[in-house]
Formats: sequence, structure tokens, C-alpha cells
Amino acid sequence: MSKKSDGLWANYLDDRWSVTQLVSGTTITASVSAPQSDKSAHVLDALSMVVTNYNATGHTVTLAVRESTLGGTVAGSAILAQWKLFVPASSSAQVNPANMNMYAGKGKSILFTNDTVLGSVSSSVNASGWTDTSSDY
Repeated sequence: MSKKSDGLWANYLDDRWSVTQLVSGTTITASVSAPQSDKSAHVLDALSMVVTNYNATGHTVTLAVRESTLGGTVAGSAILAQWKLFVPASSSAQVNPANMNMYAGKGKSILFTNDTVLGSVSSSVNASGWTDTSSDY
């Protein structure tokens, strides 16, 4: 194999990352910090986002995967994927895509957000992936 393909396998197996966050009554913002090199890129493999509505009236929640700006903030970030879920009272809704192979831009962090702001609604995000550093060599 070539040096680049050998490097990609090494990245995929060794340069893994994951993020987990659970919140109630507020907007969720979980993130994977930017790679160490501005030539490297994060790759999102698996994602699980769950919203549980304990007793609020049914409402719509938007879940998003974003590529962050240089400052790592939501404002001005590009949306890579987005789902709108209706969550009835006393129920849950979830998004669980796998084998995504979704690349963020080189040198950018990845943000996971939703707009849950009701006190009786909780949400969680679990995501994992790897960092492609093949452009570094």
C-alpha cells in the first residue's frame, strides 16, 4: 500500500475521538476541539442524539451537526447535517446514523447542537470518529 493509505488506516485505528453530553432544560452544545494541525480533518463515524420530553406539551426540536468557525462557536458555523424531530409529551425521539464518514473542513472542530430549552425536556449526544492527518505528510 502507499504511504497515504497506510497513514489513513493508522489514523482510523489510532486517532479516535468521542464526545458525550447530557443536559436538561437548556440548549445542548457538545464539541470535538479542532485538530492540532490546520491540515488535518475530523471524520464523524457514529452519532446518537436522544431527546426525552417528560411532561411538556409536544414540540419540535432541531438537532444539528456543525463545522465550527475558528473561534469554535455556533454563530457563523456551517451545518453539516440537521434533523427536525417532533417529540410528543411523555415520549422520546432519537437520531442514530452510523457509518457516516462525514468530514469536517480541515482544521475545524465539530459541534453538536439542539434547541431544547424546556425545563422538562432532556437531551443527550454521543458521537465518535477519527482524525485524518494524511494531509500532514
